Amino acid sequence: MLKTIIKYLFLLTIFFPYIKIIPIEEVGDTQPVALVLGVILFFYYVIMKRETIIKPFIYLFVVWTLAIIVFLVIPPISINGFRSLIGYTSLFFLSFSSYIFLKQTQGVPDKFIKFVIIIWGTVGLIQAFIYPEFLSFLLNRFSNIRESGRGVLSLAPEPSYFGTVGIFLLFYSVFQLRSYFYSFFLLFQIIFLAKSSLAIFVLGLTLIIYLFTYKKFISGGILVALMLLLGSYMINSTYFANTRMVHLLSNTINGDIIFETDESANSRFSAIYFPLKGFIDHLGVPGGLSTYSDYVIDNWRGMSFFEYVGLGRIMSGYGAALYEMGIFGLLISIVFVMAIRNYFKQNKKMGIVISISFTLFMFTPVPLASPYVSFFYGYLIYYTRKNEIIANQHRH
Repeated sequence: MLKTIIKYLFLLTIFFPYIKIIPIEEVGDTQPVALVLGVILFFYYVIMKRETIIKPFIYLFVVWTLAIIVFLVIPPISINGFRSLIGYTSLFFLSFSSYIFLKQTQGVPDKFIKFVIIIWGTVGLIQAFIYPEFLSFLLNRFSNIRESGRGVLSLAPEPSYFGTVGIFLLFYSVFQLRSYFYSFFLLFQIIFLAKSSLAIFVLGLTLIIYLFTYKKFISGGILVALMLLLGSYMINSTYFANTRMVHLLSNTINGDIIFETDESANSRFSAIYFPLKGFIDHLGVPGGLSTYSDYVIDNWRGMSFFEYVGLGRIMSGYGAALYEMGIFGLLISIVFVMAIRNYFKQNKKMGIVISISFTLFMFTPVPLASPYVSFFYGYLIYYTRKNEIIANQHRH
C-alpha cells in the first residue's frame, strides 16, 4: 500500500511541480519533492529489484557525473552553480525513475492525463473569471496576477510557466489521448488563460515546421489567414487589451524588431546568445556552473543591442547545458533527438517536426530541473520499448 502511494505521489509531484508541500523558501519555484521521490524509487528498483540502467540513461548518467566534477573543479562554488547541478541530477534520476514507474504501471493512464489537463485548466478559469488569487497560497512564489498585460498562473508561479506546462501536456493529448477536446482545451489555456506570448511563439514555429515538412502549402495558406484573423481579433478585443501579447503583435505589424523593443524578449534572447557564444569561445570545453555572470559582464561591454541581460542562472535549458557543460551539454540535446526519432520510428516526418520543435523549445526558459523535461524523456524511452517490455514481463 505504502509503495503504491509513493509511486502515485511521485507522478503527481511531476505534473504539479510548483505546489509546495514543505514550505522552504530557498528551493525556488520547482519543488524538490519529485526529485527526492525519484531518487528513492531509483535506489529501490536498482538495488532491491536489480533493474538495469539501460543505454539511453547511461548518457545522462555520464553528463551528471561530469557535472559534479565541473561543479567542484571550476570555481567559484555558488548557490546558482548548485542549482544548475540539481538540474543535471534531476535529468538523470527523474527520467530513469519515470521510465521504471511506467514499466510498473504499463504506461501513464489516459484518465490521469485528462485529470491533469482539467485541473490546470479549471484553476486557470477560476483565476481568470472569478477569483484571481485562487490557490496561489499553494505556490512558493507567484507573480502579480493583477498586473496589466499578464495572463493567469493556474498552478505555476508565472503565466509563461503555465504556458510551458500546456505545451508539454499538448504532446500527450495529441499523441496519446488523440483527443480534439483536450487538445483544444490546452490551446485555450495557452492563448486565452496564460496569454503566454512565448508559448504561442513556440506553437507557431511548430506549425510552420510541420507545414514545410509535410509540404502542406494550401493548408499553410489557410492557417496564415486564420492566424491573421486571430491576431486581428486580439488587437481589437477588450479581453486582450493592454496584454503583452497584443503589444508584441502590434510592434511586429509596425515593423519593429521585438528583440530590440521589448525588455523581456531582449533579455531572453541574450540568454540564448551569450551561452552559445560562450560555447564557441570555450571551444566546447565546459564553462562551469557558476561563471556565467562574469562571462556575460566581460562580453556585454560595448554591445548596444542587448539592453536587458539576465545574470545569475541561465534562462535557457539547452543554453545552460551548452555553456556550463560544453560538448557534454550538447549530448543532452542529442539523446533527446534520438529518443524522439525512435518514438516516431513509424512516422519519420513527425519525428523531424517534434525533434526540431522540442530543440527550439528547450532554448527558451525551460529549466533542465523541470520534472516535465525528465518525465518526457522517460516517457519516450518507455513507449519506444513498450512491446518488448510487455513481452519480457509475460515471459517472467
